[in-house]
Amino acid sequence: MLSTEDLATFDRDGYLVVERVLSKSRVNAALDECWEIGASLVRSAVASGEVPAALLDLPGPAQLIELTRLTGKSYGQHFDIALPSAGTIRGDMPMNLGPKVFSVLVDTALLDLVEEVVGPEIVCNPTEHLRIKLPLEALPSGADGLSARVGWHQDNGVLLEEADGSHVLTVWIPLTDATVANGPLVVFPGSHTRGLLSHCSSPFGYAIPDAKLGGDPLPLEMPAGSVLLMHKRTIHGSLDNVSRSDVRASLDLRYQPAGEPTGRPLYPSFLVRSARAPEDVLTSHDVWASAWLATRDRLAERELAGAMYRWDSGADYGCA
Repeated sequence: MLSTEDLATFDRDGYLVVERVLSKSRVNAALDECWEIGASLVRSAVASGEVPAALLDLPGPAQLIELTRLTGKSYGQHFDIALPSAGTIRGDMPMNLGPKVFSVLVDTALLDLVEEVVGPEIVCNPTEHLRIKLPLEALPSGADGLSARVGWHQDNGVLLEEADGSHVLTVWIPLTDATVANGPLVVFPGSHTRGLLSHCSSPFGYAIPDAKLGGDPLPLEMPAGSVLLMHKRTIHGSLDNVSRSDVRASLDLRYQPAGEPTGRPLYPSFLVRSARAPEDVLTSHDVWASAWLATRDRLAERELAGAMYRWDSGADYGCA
């Protein structure tokens, strides 16, 4: 699927966009699963009197926009496919563990592409998210990166030191068309060659200060179902959704060779392709979902401060 020129471009720029990887049916099924989560949230809000019943007649994206605007609540965690990496894990914390989103994680065409970069023994790293980015004007104050912009960072920088030698590949997939207006991913081409930069506490999570960025940011407009492959030290982030009614949905996943540390040891990783141990490959949605639910139970009411990030918010990394 990837040519010699494609691989050379990835090595040079630290990223590569590959179009038409996931089928429309695969993408639409995952989206429908998301809109049903949104509809369930709306039904609950109607029952409690928080929003009018008229919201039930709106299409999925519009339902979620109006629900967020009217309630002033952030609902990003309901759509995410992993637990948060900071704060306190609640025993009832919502996650999106549906079969359709799982089918994307183990999609054959996607894994064929990943194999060309990381090799044939592939683990799905637990640093994975599904983000529903809403228009900025509808967001409540303090909305996190699951529904708002994400600060400049390197994925290597949001993993623990144990993964510094791991060949972690970021795989970013827009489930809706990503446009400049609705908050696309933005990369700094060639920035992966600079090594790991210091990340500082910011309103957008741990991020690289603007003064340390260098280079020119490049917004990536991508059609739904295409795939961005990205080096773990490529500087990137995402912009605000400045559209009036467009919702940008995306998956950001991580894959790596089997046997390497994931940088998120508290969370479950899975073997998704193997010639050496095919009997250990995860094929069951139920097993995947059960592992996340068991992790939630194990970590319930535990404060994760310091357990997921290498950066101490009280330390001085030249962040001022």
